[in-house]
Amino acid sequence: MAKTTVTIGEFILNVLSAEQFAAAVKAGEIDPNQMYLTPEKQLVVAVSEDEYEAMKAAGTLDEDVLYVTPVTEQTTIAEATETTAGLMPPSAVTKLKGIDEGANKYTHPTHTARASGLYKITVDSLGHVIAVSAVQKSDITALGIPSSNTTYALASASSNGLMSSTQYSKLSGIESGANKTTVDSTLSGTSANPVQNKILYVALPWEYYATFYVDSWTTASTDEQAQGFAYKQTVYPSKKISVAPTLTANSMFLSLGSTNKTNVFATDVILADSMDKINAGLVYTGAGTITALVEEKPSSDVVMNWWLRT
Repeated sequence: MAKTTVTIGEFILNVLSAEQFAAAVKAGEIDPNQMYLTPEKQLVVAVSEDEYEAMKAAGTLDEDVLYVTPVTEQTTIAEATETTAGLMPPSAVTKLKGIDEGANKYTHPTHTARASGLYKITVDSLGHVIAVSAVQKSDITALGIPSSNTTYALASASSNGLMSSTQYSKLSGIESGANKTTVDSTLSGTSANPVQNKILYVALPWEYYATFYVDSWTTASTDEQAQGFAYKQTVYPSKKISVAPTLTANSMFLSLGSTNKTNVFATDVILADSMDKINAGLVYTGAGTITALVEEKPSSDVVMNWWLRT
C-alpha cells in the first residue's frame, strides 16, 4: 500500500488519497490502531473528548484542523450475579421470557391425607381446606334425622305406606291406562254401566201375550167404522220374560199374532177362526196396551201371542 506517514506527538498519521484509502480497505490493510488522513487535512490536533465537546459548544472548532482524541481503553462489564449488577447472560434472558407478566412464586399448602369417609371440613377464603374432622352421629341427628331406623307399615285403603308383594303383583297384572269396567249381568233398558246391553236389549224381539174375551168387544167409533171396522177391544198384554220392555205406541210387531193349540181339533178350529179375524183387522200398540179393530167379532175367547220390538 503506497502511503505517506506523518508523526505528530505520540500519534502516527497515515496520509492517503481517497483512492488509496479505498484500495487499502478492499485489501484489508487498514490497521485499526493507526490514524489515516487525507492530504487536505495536514494539521492534526490531539484533544480529549471533553475538550472537543467544550470547543464544539463554544463554537471554536476550526474546520481546517483535524481533531484527534486518544483511544480510550475498552471497558469490560462482567455478567450479573445474585449479588452484583452486570450484563444479563443469554440464559437469564431465556428464563425471563418464560415467566408470565405479573407472575409470582406460589407454594400450595400441604395437609394431612385422609382416607375415604364422611367428614366435616373448614375452608378458608382462598378455597383451601384448613380443617377436617370425622362426622359423628350427633352431627346427623342435629339435622333432624332420626337416631334409629325408620320403619313403615304396609299401605292400606286409608293410610300411606309400603307396597306389599301382593299389591305389587296385582298392579303388575293391570294394563297401563286400565279402568274398572262393569258389565251388565242382566238385560236392562236403563243401565248406565260402561259396558251396557241396552242396545242389545232394545234390538231383541220380545214375546207378549193377552186374551181377547168374546164379551169384551165394543162397537168401533164412527171414524173407525168409516174405515170398515165394526168392533174393537184393547188388552193389556203380559211379558213372557219379566225383563222385557213395556210396550209403547212406537213398539213394532215382528209377526202376526198366534194362538195356543189345545190338541182338541174342534176347539183348535174355533180358536184359529178367532185368531184369523183379529189378524185380518188392524192391530196396534199403545202405552202397555194392544188394540185390535176387526170387521167381524170373534166367536170365542182367544189367547194371542206376539213378537214385538220396543
